Amino acid sequence: MKSGYLVRSYRQALEALASGDHEQAFLSFERVIEFKNDDAGLWVGLGWSALETCRYDRAREAFEKARGLDPDHGLACQGLVLVHLREEKFIKALEIVDEVLSRAPGDLELRIAKIAALMGVGRRRAGSRLARLVLAAEPEARPGVLQIARSLLDSGWSQEAYDLSRRCLRLDPQDDDARAVTGACLVSQGKVEEGVNLLVATLDREPGHLYARAVLARVTS
Repeated sequence: MKSGYLVRSYRQALEALASGDHEQAFLSFERVIEFKNDDAGLWVGLGWSALETCRYDRAREAFEKARGLDPDHGLACQGLVLVHLREEKFIKALEIVDEVLSRAPGDLELRIAKIAALMGVGRRRAGSRLARLVLAAEPEARPGVLQIARSLLDSGWSQEAYDLSRRCLRLDPQDDDARAVTGACLVSQGKVEEGVNLLVATLDREPGHLYARAVLARVTS
């Protein structure tokens, strides 16, 4: 019975995470972790869903648990950096990512995390330059870079967020996530009409896009 329960909860967590329902993902991962707490990947899933629902203490704990099981886990490091970024602990974020990158210099997730850390400590040109290099070499890095852009935007760094999301959109003009984040950045900068146009275009292509729908709702409320 326990095994079936875990499988169902794990499946629900993955489905919720994939659909953007981070609250449900968080609750499902918590149920799984209660019975299986020796898997770094599960802790990372819990950490990301906690991060997206602004449970920063739990997100930090989850990512640290994941690193305790796998010290060089790229997504755990990236998530921990983003927690520190949202809490404006920028120097700590850079220390973590540099420490892990010294052992795994080619790790894509860690290089993405360093973009966030550099932006956070005010080294924006260095962060933008690294983003350009990473995206040029690894176009599949776009989701991670967009996650950083959203975190920067949440922290009030709209221009830095715009630079990253716009670069992703130029790489792939069909990327709905990049279009939505770019639109949100423009709205934040007071370019409301231009931003709303991008958000509406995103919803025209993908009516269920939760982020675009949420930003547009805030603008029109």
